[in-house]
Amino acid sequence: MNTNKRLVLTTLGLVFCLCYCPHTNALAGEKTTYQKKPVRVPPKVARSMRMRAASKNRAVYKQLQQTVDLSALTINTAFSEAIELLCNSTEPPLKVVVMWRDLNDNANIDRETPIKIDGVPKIRLNTGLDILLLAVSSEFAKLGYIVKDGIIISDKRFFAFENEHTSL
Repeated sequence: MNTNKRLVLTTLGLVFCLCYCPHTNALAGEKTTYQKKPVRVPPKVARSMRMRAASKNRAVYKQLQQTVDLSALTINTAFSEAIELLCNSTEPPLKVVVMWRDLNDNANIDRETPIKIDGVPKIRLNTGLDILLLAVSSEFAKLGYIVKDGIIISDKRFFAFENEHTSL
């Protein structure tokens, strides 16, 4: 009786494996991947996202056209303090991201680098930013900025010729 039970159970197990396992790839030894499928953004949503980013950029460019007082800048003002003063010279404050590591590694400019210029009482903000970046720049490392998604990003590689600031 014991051998008959074993034979029946073995046969049932074999039938189960042959019928069920090919559908689940249990015997195939395939690795299961959990990669996400790329998200496809519908054209209307993509256009809406681009329009929002362009709107943010226009607002920043409008702020950069404002006349501000930068007379608080002195020859010994640290570069980070000068950037902070520029940010807070308008309402609402500008959002500026400075790539400090890139500036330190590639241009030998850090947060405490003196700007070596005196401030001007009435100046357009974009002109003040251009002058500040040129004053801190060196012969081999010109600084510039771009406006992307409503944020001003300053970096060595964003030097723009003839004051043509581009948006990404």
